[in-house]
Amino acid sequence: MYGLYTIYQNNLQVSNNTVTGTIGGTTTIYGIYLSTAVNANSTISGNIVNFVFTGTTQSAYGLYIA
Repeated sequence: MYGLYTIYQNNLQVSNNTVTGTIGGTTTIYGIYLSTAVNANSTISGNIVNFVFTGTTQSAYGLYIA
């Protein structure tokens, strides 16, 4: 599950977002996920990630940069 997912972005700015939710089940959780950008730059600032888990999860990431 992804709160915010980006792919193939350059000069990306992810700022001042609030990602919240209640999550159940057995999956990996990503609050903010940045993926697949070659020689790119990004600015990530001022974000809030807040999840409530009602099940089990394999992994949980507030910010994940692949």
